[in-house]
Amino acid sequence: LYDDNDLEIEIGKPPHGEIIKNFECVDENGRLLAGATLLNKSGICGLEYLAVAKDLHKSGIGKEMMRVILSALKDRREKELWLCAKVPEYYLKFGFDYVDDQEAPRISLCQSCENYLNGCYPKIMRKFLE
Repeated sequence: LYDDNDLEIEIGKPPHGEIIKNFECVDENGRLLAGATLLNKSGICGLEYLAVAKDLHKSGIGKEMMRVILSALKDRREKELWLCAKVPEYYLKFGFDYVDDQEAPRISLCQSCENYLNGCYPKIMRKFLE
């Protein structure tokens, strides 16, 4: 699902952080509709991936996944959630704010890629959790 949504995952390669939790949404037939992965990256909680099956984009499943993720983080008493967004406008709806690239911690492999801010312009974002 992540690969189908062009999230630059290397299948079979371990994540670049400790997995906090994987989330999945499946239908009654076992089809994976959406998934998300939270990682601990040197003490920073990061949303590494959030993907919805392409035929279900704009169905509300992503919004529900984000609600579940944020609820789980509150239960863990996390203070903030970081991410590197390829579609930052989506995350603005959930209260994420942009963080200046010079001030952002290294939370994503994107930040060390030769194309970062040179043809590829994801945004580092953070949400303070209540």
